[in-house]
Amino acid sequence: GRLGILNIVVILPICLIFFNANDELEKDLLRREKQQTELQVSAMISQMQPHFLYNSLAVIAALCEEDPTLAAKATNALADYLRENISFANKNVSISFSEELSHIKIYVWLEKLRFPNKLNVEYDIKCEEFPVPALSVQPMVENAIKHGICKTKEGGTVRIISFDTNEYYSVTVSDNGAGFDVSHAFFDNREHLGIENTRYRIREMVGGSLDIVSAPGKGTTVTIRIPK
Repeated sequence: GRLGILNIVVILPICLIFFNANDELEKDLLRREKQQTELQVSAMISQMQPHFLYNSLAVIAALCEEDPTLAAKATNALADYLRENISFANKNVSISFSEELSHIKIYVWLEKLRFPNKLNVEYDIKCEEFPVPALSVQPMVENAIKHGICKTKEGGTVRIISFDTNEYYSVTVSDNGAGFDVSHAFFDNREHLGIENTRYRIREMVGGSLDIVSAPGKGTTVTIRIPK
């Protein structure tokens, strides 16, 4: 009898420790899942910029009279862009850079309808088949256009480059636009959060990094590196 009581006295605290540890582990997993969901939603919302939607629709409305065929093409492009945004935002896994690049090209085509004489975009794509988090490069292209090229009177060029080395894949998005002082806050809170979320997702999902170099009047370069 005493031995049985002793076993209960010894085993019970051990069981309590186990259950408490297991409960903390489950809570930690739930916190991580919640954080992942918040990052996905933030990525989606940050891309559905109202100004972009309104401006694209305004361009399409004007084209309905000037060039109905182009207006129809633009409407389909905008629909594809929105559909892919929603699809990408719901993905928990990385996608191929080739998929991200296709999404970028739709976005760029729509923006060039608005700024035909101001915006030039160049592609130098040496590799496409490597993993990136969905909606990780496209926001950098959007920032280059919105904060770089569109803030200058004469416009400029955005360059999207990809290549690989023995150690990593690299994607750079650069512009020769307005630039900014990296020692001071440049983006508003939502955009700053979007950049930090993108940096976090690149690090956690593919083990990569995101770095920004800029100077007033000289433009901005964003570099994403993903180890092989």
